[in-house]
Amino acid sequence: MQSVGCAQAHRYLNPESDEVTLVCSGEGATSEGEFWETVNAASLENLPLVILIEDNGYAISVPVEKQTAGGNVFRAAVRIPKSQAH
Repeated sequence: MQSVGCAQAHRYLNPESDEVTLVCSGEGATSEGEFWETVNAASLENLPLVILIEDNGYAISVPVEKQTAGGNVFRAAVRIPKSQAH
């Protein structure tokens, strides 16, 4: 959620800016509730936040298909309104 606060602060301090906040992580972090809270909060406020997830095939310590429903984080993320998953 720290990245959401950073994006909110940037928007507040520089409302005319076209800069974005970038956060990078591995897909293991997407197994935590905080990741989905971040995506939801950023989507609700349409924040300039880019979340870059590196998919190395492991979600913390097990193959991603054993940790993530559908075996793919991208498929879940694209269903969030206002998200622009690519």
